Amino acid sequence: MGEGANQAMLDGVVLARAIAGHAADPAAAIAAYEAGMFERTAAIGAGSARLEQRGLAPDAAERMAACFGWFRVRTRPPPPPVRTST
Repeated sequence: MGEGANQAMLDGVVLARAIAGHAADPAAAIAAYEAGMFERTAAIGAGSARLEQRGLAPDAAERMAACFGWFRVRTRPPPPPVRTST
C-alpha cells in the first residue's frame, strides 16, 4: 500500500518516545513500542493482504482496469464552461 517510508519514520518517533519514557528499562521501552506498533499497523497489514489477494486473483487484470477507469473518471478535471455568443 505504499506505507513503508511513512511507517519507518513514524516508528522512529514512537521508538524514541518509548525509550525516553523508559530510560531505565530498555526492555520495557521495546515492549511498549512493539505493543503500539502491532496495534497501529494491524489495519495496514490487513489492507495489504487484501490487495495482494486481489492482485493474484484470476480476474486481477479486469479488476485493475475497472479500478483505474473508476479513478480516471473521478479525477478528470471538469470541462471548461460553454461560452455562448450573444
